[in-house]
Amino acid sequence: MAVPTVVNQSLFAADTNFLIDLEAETSSAQDGLDVIRARIPGVSIYVPPTVIDELAWGSENWTGDKQVWATNALINLKTKWGFQPLDFIPAGHGIVEINAANIIAAKLLPEEELERVLDPVKMTEPGGSGVD
Repeated sequence: MAVPTVVNQSLFAADTNFLIDLEAETSSAQDGLDVIRARIPGVSIYVPPTVIDELAWGSENWTGDKQVWATNALINLKTKWGFQPLDFIPAGHGIVEINAANIIAAKLLPEEELERVLDPVKMTEPGGSGVD
């Protein structure tokens, strides 16, 4: 999938918890989406690769409602919510991984914070796509 080229358009990225909350019909998630769409006409909401990966993992490994919500989020990304899955050019994945490794090697985060970072790639992923 090619990275979209957009000029003068507001871009946002959805995270895993937001998509789960939408599928769980959490009023705050739906209200937030409604406010964004009302205040920013033509807004594009993208879903980064790590979010897709997390939802795919959750649809196979979570249990109960959360598993159902993860599965439905994957199914409904485009059809129900109008979000666009976003991928980076193949070299982009490598650049993101290098940046994450550099952040860890330079000890730019405290040791206890690193323990909470399950996927270092997520630390640098949205910045490379021009998505807020």
